[in-house]
Amino acid sequence: MPETDLGPCCLCEAPEATVIWFIEKRGQTRGWGCLQCKLLFYGATAVICEECEGRILQTPAFTWRDLKHYCGFPATERRPIAELFDTADWLHDLTRHPEISHA
Repeated sequence: MPETDLGPCCLCEAPEATVIWFIEKRGQTRGWGCLQCKLLFYGATAVICEECEGRILQTPAFTWRDLKHYCGFPATERRPIAELFDTADWLHDLTRHPEISHA
């Protein structure tokens, strides 16, 4: 199976990102969505390298706002993270997800 080129890390810009993050904001490009709750595929994503993932996991105060870029299709559509600061939240409709406890 061929490897997928995710493009450079959205934090340090290292050439080989390996981790995909789903950001709960509406992006300006195609991105993630959900067939089950009919959430359109405009959720912002970011790709990061394993080294940055390790640093992020050790930094509780880290948020998506600390990234430099976000993307839709990672290798081709990179956008400045500041575009997301004032955009709508992009969240699942939990009433259409019976597998999630609503307690």
